[in-house]
Amino acid sequence: MFQKGRLLAHHNRTGEAIEVLEQVAWQPADATDQMDLDGRPVEGGALDANSVQASLLLCKQLLKAKQTERASNCLHALQRSNWRFLEQDQVRIHVMLGDVFSQLGSLDRAREEYERASSSADSEEVSYVQFQLAQLLFWQGQLEDAKKSYETFLSGDYSRQLVNEALGRLSLYSRLAGSSLSKYAQADF
Repeated sequence: MFQKGRLLAHHNRTGEAIEVLEQVAWQPADATDQMDLDGRPVEGGALDANSVQASLLLCKQLLKAKQTERASNCLHALQRSNWRFLEQDQVRIHVMLGDVFSQLGSLDRAREEYERASSSADSEEVSYVQFQLAQLLFWQGQLEDAKKSYETFLSGDYSRQLVNEALGRLSLYSRLAGSSLSKYAQADF
């Protein structure tokens, strides 16, 4: 079911994705874990990696559907839960947490999660995390630091998508001056 929700989200079928993800989010790691009346793990129950990822993807889809309060409640409930998953799942979960905090406007917390992810991520995930960190700098008005970060994508082995995104951001620096760029950064967030 998680894969189905993920596929629906990928194809921008947000409403359907939310319905599917609500069914798989909050599932305990094994059948012996106790659940509360809302289907969430109680003390001692632990969520596995798929359940945590489904819950985070649900948060992202709720945000996409402009259901900010539900997304925020989902995230807070997830943070109060016990998690049980393998080390290799930690990177993806920290990246997803960074994405959700970023969308909720908690940029400092997003930065913390992205930095946790970057410490043990593989090269593809590190590239994404580096770009997200550059975005955070841009949105927080640290324009020169953001520019330097975007410029790193012009050399090295990065995906075409990230290079194009960085080029798009860098073109703003040549088209917009000082306060106009700063206003754009605020509006872009």
